[in-house]
Amino acid sequence: MVDVRAGLGVVTLGVLAGELGAAAWPPPAALLVAPAVPLLLWLATGRWRRGLAWAAVAVAALALGAARMRGVTAPVLPAAHVARLRLPLATALEGRIVAAPERRAGRTVLLVEAAAVGRGAARRPACGLVRLAIRHPARRWRYGERLRVETRLRAPRNFENPGRFDYVGRLARQGVRVTASA
Repeated sequence: MVDVRAGLGVVTLGVLAGELGAAAWPPPAALLVAPAVPLLLWLATGRWRRGLAWAAVAVAALALGAARMRGVTAPVLPAAHVARLRLPLATALEGRIVAAPERRAGRTVLLVEAAAVGRGAARRPACGLVRLAIRHPARRWRYGERLRVETRLRAPRNFENPGRFDYVGRLARQGVRVTASA
């Protein structure tokens, strides 16, 4: 008889280990698909011993966890995405606020879906989320409003302290690959 709790534990630990491993070392796509083969053989034939079957489940869970992290560690971005620009870049950013503003003492943080970057003849269409921090805002911004702001676009970065919070990873999981301030 198969112990369901043990199986869920193996799958959960495998997925988490795969996510953590892929965050440290992104595997090639072929390695993500290969572990599914033993699992499919075991399910199709049922002739493997129980230990090998659990090993196949664990390896497939590792592959699933690594596959879930590919969107964070190696995203496929459109050509017009703001993260593909040569950063840092001082430019004009046009876009729409796509989340409720975070108001803090002396500043407001906006999540902006970019529509265009640049000034005058150098203006070009753009896409992607930008986390925009505005110091001492002159007005109260709201969800859904369009804006145009002179800013400096930057790639987010972490402080390299031991045991640090992974700010870049957190933003990437939210789909944000560029930050800005004004």
